[in-house]
Amino acid sequence: MVKNSKNKILFATLLLSVFGLTGCNTGSESNTGKTALTNQFDGKKMLPVGSSIGHIEILSDKAYDLLAKNLEIKVEANNFNWMEGPLWVEKGQFLLFSDVPQNTVYKFKPGEGTSVYLTPSGSTNLYPDDYSKGSNGLNLDKDGNLLIMQVGDRRIARMKSDVLNPEADFETVQSHYQGKRFNSPNDVVLHKSGSLFITDPPYGLKKMLKDPKKELPYQGVFRIDPDGTPTLLDDELTFPNGIDLSPDGKTLYVAVSDGRKELNNAGIHAYDLDDNGMVSNKRMFINGTHLIDLPGEQGNFDGMAVHSSGIIFATAPGGVWLLTPEAEVLAKIRTTQKNGNCTLTTDEKTLYITSDGYLLSVNLK
Repeated sequence: MVKNSKNKILFATLLLSVFGLTGCNTGSESNTGKTALTNQFDGKKMLPVGSSIGHIEILSDKAYDLLAKNLEIKVEANNFNWMEGPLWVEKGQFLLFSDVPQNTVYKFKPGEGTSVYLTPSGSTNLYPDDYSKGSNGLNLDKDGNLLIMQVGDRRIARMKSDVLNPEADFETVQSHYQGKRFNSPNDVVLHKSGSLFITDPPYGLKKMLKDPKKELPYQGVFRIDPDGTPTLLDDELTFPNGIDLSPDGKTLYVAVSDGRKELNNAGIHAYDLDDNGMVSNKRMFINGTHLIDLPGEQGNFDGMAVHSSGIIFATAPGGVWLLTPEAEVLAKIRTTQKNGNCTLTTDEKTLYITSDGYLLSVNLK
């Protein structure tokens, strides 16, 4: 097999185009018309693009600082498999997001719709017999280059080409800790120092915690310095997932998506972060284990986005929660779907949510 060849990439892209861009809204009648669409991956009925879905539950009037009354949750694109890693690219005025099982990053540009941006995105045959899942978390480094949490390749990678001219050609930022491969890097946040903070759960391994290819005995939270040096910050979280920083960079938030109620661990942890990038004062910021698997509370704690006000938009049971820095729940954006992650545009006027097979948006004040 030709590794990362341009012919392979062009052929894969052509196949995606011929067969309806595998999970993206192409502007076809089936996606944008008035009739429901059947998701090609799970057979579920989907609302067409432009529809409203779910509702917003207000729990405190403080929520109106960011949310207008009578807001709608809008379907921007549909017919995907499992979506993750949304990233707003200000330079191009578009959104990127991963479809993890499809090994593809898509681009959504308001007013133009959705198209394939990058494939393969996370599984490139870096090692023989690796599993085939694609990219998950996406971010930009301090120089504006695209960082990709490559689940299949089990590494943090950087796309070599400019973000406006994507090519599936990558360099490794880091893939090992103390000589052992990461499990499957999941999410990433950039610190003002240029360091990266990442989570490394086992979701990309077929048997997860019991997979024979698992090399690390834990699921870590790591700091990756600009020179690539990895530092383990926490090895005690069972399924670390989404990760983000407070606006002042002094608090690190890590979501744990462990649905085992006996462990009482589904929620968000917080850490104090010092000037050297080390953590202390670990604490459970919010615990939602009691909601796991209840009717109407679909999903778990996953990705998050932190507003400049300090308000946290966190995917959680039932939708996306708005949380103050004191862990008060102000509102819940109830999408009716399991939600992977969310992000804000640079001007913080729009929240985008990757919601199972949907890309959703909510306008903010």
